Amino acid sequence: MVVQGQSEESFLSRVLAPAFYERGIFLTPIILGVPGQKGGRTNCARVRKDVLLNLKQERAAYCSTMLDHYGLGPSGINQAHLAASFRTIRDSFAMPEDINDDPLTAPAKRVVTAYPGYRKVLHGTIAAKAVGVDSMRRECPHFRSWLERLERLVAA
Repeated sequence: MVVQGQSEESFLSRVLAPAFYERGIFLTPIILGVPGQKGGRTNCARVRKDVLLNLKQERAAYCSTMLDHYGLGPSGINQAHLAASFRTIRDSFAMPEDINDDPLTAPAKRVVTAYPGYRKVLHGTIAAKAVGVDSMRRECPHFRSWLERLERLVAA
């Protein structure tokens, strides 16, 4: 799985991979980019290069991506006072996936506004584990569809 950065790598390794392991699907995160310059902003050419490289290295494997879609075009986290801020953000959108709509207002940037001590890799992974894959699947149709495609790999 080609991932955009450390946050996606942590989410894949600690949240998704264990859920898929039980189904006989082994997810391995590969951070986008070249050594020394991995992660961060991306574009279609860079994604294409990494995906093709990974597909050539392991012909029996499947390759997917976990990226912020907007980039392809031109511990106190549990504190009660933050819950209302996060709920307000969530309730402002039809579904959680709609929150990730712009590099200037990406989810991590919204969280930092409410919680300046936010550490994306650490707190993002803790939050994702607390929310759980089943809840994400219910709330996020694009994510659910992507998971279902991965799950069909067992039958392939």
